[in-house]
Amino acid sequence: MSAVSWAWNFSLFSPDSWLAPLRGGSSSRHRAGSNWARPFLIRRWLRTLPNYYLFLAINALLVVYAVAPGRLTDLLPFTVFVQNLAWHHPPFFGEAWSLAVEEVFYLLLPLVLTLLGRLIPSKGATLLTATFLLVLAPISLRFLVVTSADPAWDEGVRKIVAFRLDALMLGVLTGWLCHEHRLRERFAGAPLLVAAAALLLPAVCFFLFAGNEIDRSNFARVWLFPVVSVGFALFIVSGLKWNNAPQWFKAPAGNIARWSYAIYLAHMPVFHSINWCFGRASEGDVVGAVARWLGFLVLSFAVAALIERFFERPILAWRDHICPADSVRPMSLRKFAAPPATSI
Repeated sequence: MSAVSWAWNFSLFSPDSWLAPLRGGSSSRHRAGSNWARPFLIRRWLRTLPNYYLFLAINALLVVYAVAPGRLTDLLPFTVFVQNLAWHHPPFFGEAWSLAVEEVFYLLLPLVLTLLGRLIPSKGATLLTATFLLVLAPISLRFLVVTSADPAWDEGVRKIVAFRLDALMLGVLTGWLCHEHRLRERFAGAPLLVAAAALLLPAVCFFLFAGNEIDRSNFARVWLFPVVSVGFALFIVSGLKWNNAPQWFKAPAGNIARWSYAIYLAHMPVFHSINWCFGRASEGDVVGAVARWLGFLVLSFAVAALIERFFERPILAWRDHICPADSVRPMSLRKFAAPPATSI
């Protein structure tokens, strides 16, 4: 089960996450300053917060009825995504750790760009400086904490917001390179795929075979994260030009893409509910284990599909009405050349 959560949590750091901050520019050239931040935050928050608060309430009910682990006294920090800001994530709603990383990042990046833009008028320097700061600071914090406090790899480093912001900033840098410097067009898919494999395969092998040593390895607790982030970035970019996928693949892939956020939020409540109703399969009960696993998959996808169709989709339609997509567009670095008084 931990492997499933690990995979879904990594899936959050996706191209949508990377490119969202780059959609900050206004479609009107006269709009400058921090005006781009408001529509950006409105669209992102209406995309993520309604589903999140719905499942926050569901998880609270599961705790009340002893279906899922956790304590209601831990609920309040989850409402503002500070449950794992610089400390261990509570057992309650355990999969929410990565969403906290995203939401803090979405709020922090516009603030950093706005402040730096008032100090740095040179073309492109604002975004590059923000990238340097938001990549270097988390890595430096990880190094200091690992060498001084010796935390565990998972609960003590991987799931702490302050230590993981570089993952999303590296993704934003990748999105910027694709948009502004045509990374996809300059490099064919094969070289990027080979580079991705050269990073990801050793990282995955290290993770699988490290065992308890991963909690003592400085490399794992400091550098494995950016290695994996860059590897996934190259892997995804290598496939962005794949436009000739067969229809039998496109249809389910499109559905899974639409359901992915709801699946991320629903899969653990489904898992806890199955365990509460049927218990764990006894040792040697292969049929019971397979039945539970298949039930978990089918119910996770079914719940996600229903949430996307009847809850998420109407909210996104309302979002597009009050804050149309054309109110923001991929951010051109030409805006950073504006005078300091009006630049980001």
